[in-house]
Amino acid sequence: MAFAAKVAQSNPAATTATLLYTTPASTKFVGRIVVANRDTVQTSFRLSIRIAGAGASDAQYLAYDTPIDGGDIYQSPVIALAATDLVYVYATDAECAFTLVGLEFT
Repeated sequence: MAFAAKVAQSNPAATTATLLYTTPASTKFVGRIVVANRDTVQTSFRLSIRIAGAGASDAQYLAYDTPIDGGDIYQSPVIALAATDLVYVYATDAECAFTLVGLEFT
């Protein structure tokens, strides 16, 4: 099994669910998501995993309207994704930057 480092980043528009990462076919991913609030005031964010490309549902959220202080970061627990899993991000304003970092295994 081969592996490669993977980084995906997004600074989504406010209140817009945005695709951060799609696990490629025949690939697995292990890593985490880091959220950075670039503003000086508190905001909130959401993280969700849509298993096998499924449509949105309440069961998919890792974080939902989670507060993050100005200038702070949040690190998710380690996540494991299978082929075609999707990672979506959302922020209440446009000041959150999202970074997915980890390893893809083929």
